[in-house]
Amino acid sequence: MIDEAILILHLFSAFNICNGSSWVSTYGMIPLVITRSWENMFTSKSAIPRGLFRRKPSHFSVYGLSSWTYSVVGVSLFLYVGEEIHLFEPILWFFQGILSWGNDVLTFGETSYWNILDKIHASAFVFCFCFWFMLMWEFKYTHAALFLSSLLAGSLARTKSILALETRNAHSYLKWHTIWHIAFPLGRVALLVLQL
Repeated sequence: MIDEAILILHLFSAFNICNGSSWVSTYGMIPLVITRSWENMFTSKSAIPRGLFRRKPSHFSVYGLSSWTYSVVGVSLFLYVGEEIHLFEPILWFFQGILSWGNDVLTFGETSYWNILDKIHASAFVFCFCFWFMLMWEFKYTHAALFLSSLLAGSLARTKSILALETRNAHSYLKWHTIWHIAFPLGRVALLVLQL
């Protein structure tokens, strides 16, 4: 399975050389993004290059508030805990918002343990949610389409935000990282609406 995925990524990279499509170039850069993500997973050092930003983004900017979308979803899900929603899910969502805010806003660009906690929890969180989705939900095309759309949109935004750091594009980083914070929670809210 992993070998097939690597082969597909290499084909995308080769296609990018011939085509120049931005979608293909973004996904052709996934090996770089995975490498950067692993390199930074267990370090408290910020991924934000020194000097890229003159000052930290405001806590009340769209970027600053976007981390809290996870916690808002957690509180919303908590209100509907029952047969369809297990208690651990709202807790995961709620704490992801706190950790995301601590890393991406409170200690923006700084060396901090928030960095490690956010990265580890976010990775485990996405894995758990994917696993939970596959096991717990009866398959419906609308649910699968919403889940995959939000997962792909979030992954694309995360990839674009990392590439923005590589190219030292501060505005692009804030835009794509905000979308990363919003895509997955919006998908989960849409799924919640379908569940009710």
